[in-house]
Amino acid sequence: MTGRLAGDTCDRDPIWDREVETETHEAAFARASAAWQKQFPYLMQHSGFYSRRFREAGVTGDRLSLKDIAQLPFSTKADLKQAIDEAPPFGSNLCAPPTQVKRVYQTSGTTGAPSVLALSRTDIETWTVIGTRTYFATGIHDHSSVLTTFGAGPFVAGHTHFVLSRIGCRSVPVAPGDT
Repeated sequence: MTGRLAGDTCDRDPIWDREVETETHEAAFARASAAWQKQFPYLMQHSGFYSRRFREAGVTGDRLSLKDIAQLPFSTKADLKQAIDEAPPFGSNLCAPPTQVKRVYQTSGTTGAPSVLALSRTDIETWTVIGTRTYFATGIHDHSSVLTTFGAGPFVAGHTHFVLSRIGCRSVPVAPGDT
């Protein structure tokens, strides 16, 4: 296998979830479309931020095909900061009751005040699945050791530790606040 670390002799399949990661474009689009048909009305009903932004862009009703998603406005960092200011601490873009928030991250704040990201159990699982596929594809497997040097704390990069745990590798966090 090409593109691996020197000394890595593992011949493990680099695909974590073969069914999903090798599906046809048509199958992937159909799966994404089905998920979007549930997500769009949920956003319209449960997020003041998104329902307002969509209406302002002329998108109304409770249906919008995935093919037409380009009609939706792009959310900027300033928009998300405004959402947090409108409804602290999680923002008017929160789509779940605050009691369903099970993990809170924040950005580093390098361009201003840190932004808060509120995750439900489902969000945590989704982030972990996506991260696991990504890291596994790069060659990080259960025989690997991974040294992380970022301060995980409440920082969003800390979710990497959930991913490494899912893969089953040895995780060695050595940054300030991680020891």
